[in-house]
Amino acid sequence: MLGSAVILLLGLAIGDARAAEFRSGDTARATGRIESDLFIAGRTVGIDASIDGALFAAGLNVAQVGTVSDDAMIAGFDVSLDGPVAGDLLAIGANVKLTSTVAGDAVLVAAELHLTPGSTVAGDLNASGGEVDLAGTVAGDARVAGGRVAISGAIMGDLDVAAGELLLLPGARIMGTLRHAGPDRPDIPAGVTVEGGIEQQDETVEETEFGPTLAGTLGGALALFLLGAAVYLAFPGFVGAAAAEVGGNPGRTLLLGVVALLATPLLVGLLMLTVIGIPVGLLLLLLYGIAIVLGLAIAGFGVAELMTRNRPAAGMTGGTRLKRFAFFALLLTLAGLVPLVGAWIWFAAVAMGVGAVLARTLASRRPPAYA
Repeated sequence: MLGSAVILLLGLAIGDARAAEFRSGDTARATGRIESDLFIAGRTVGIDASIDGALFAAGLNVAQVGTVSDDAMIAGFDVSLDGPVAGDLLAIGANVKLTSTVAGDAVLVAAELHLTPGSTVAGDLNASGGEVDLAGTVAGDARVAGGRVAISGAIMGDLDVAAGELLLLPGARIMGTLRHAGPDRPDIPAGVTVEGGIEQQDETVEETEFGPTLAGTLGGALALFLLGAAVYLAFPGFVGAAAAEVGGNPGRTLLLGVVALLATPLLVGLLMLTVIGIPVGLLLLLLYGIAIVLGLAIAGFGVAELMTRNRPAAGMTGGTRLKRFAFFALLLTLAGLVPLVGAWIWFAAVAMGVGAVLARTLASRRPPAYA
């Protein structure tokens, strides 16, 4: 999965894009047969189509029912995966539920993650979340990290678990070795099979190797790409205008963004000192968080503008912008692996995007000049 993720991002960034279909809207749906890759984003996303390519989906509520003949990259708040995926799967969300079959590897990240009975991962599984319920089948190895992990399914290879609480429920079958990192050695109740024995590491979850990894970081890059695609498909006009602010004057947008990022928390703190200012402060804090998320997306498309500054604006198609944004997401992710410097690069990217949003908003509110 890690290798395919890198290849995917590089292919989107610099390769010749094969045919792709783009759909967006408050409610975005795909039905029938789609003979290409599918990019789809919206508040509510439903994929009932048979897709002859890869799937890239993002939204608050995402339901994937149709078949995917290639890889699937899905991000959302509530993510339901009910259709088979012939390639690898990456799914990130608050609540992720897998009920279908994945022919390749799977990387699943969620606050609440459920692999139901009947779900199958034919390759390896990497899963992390606050609560992880693994009741399906993993044909390869499984690596799981979470606060509470419950295993009632079958793992045909080794199982590596870092968990505050590990529950092995009746019906669980681990055909390889169970390696557990946590405060207590797991109990093996009746009806549980562990063929390869148990290796216990008496460490806290935070002290294990399940911290930030290259695989997890690249998963973040794909999530950033899906976020950018969702924002662009939902608001192409605003994104293009804000990105043009970055391309036209990157220094100005960076300075404006830095001021906004530093001044807003101070303003929120002052507002929270008064009863009448509390609701305003909470609203401003919410907008601050949204601006940070949007800032990353806008910064990526702004970099695309800088990369094509000498080309005619008409030559920047939606597919070209998304390919350039994929390149930005990959570079930003790799830069984040560099200690200290990576954090400053991320801050600069957020600041540039936030500054572009503010600059565009101020420009749209400026009264027209009269001769």
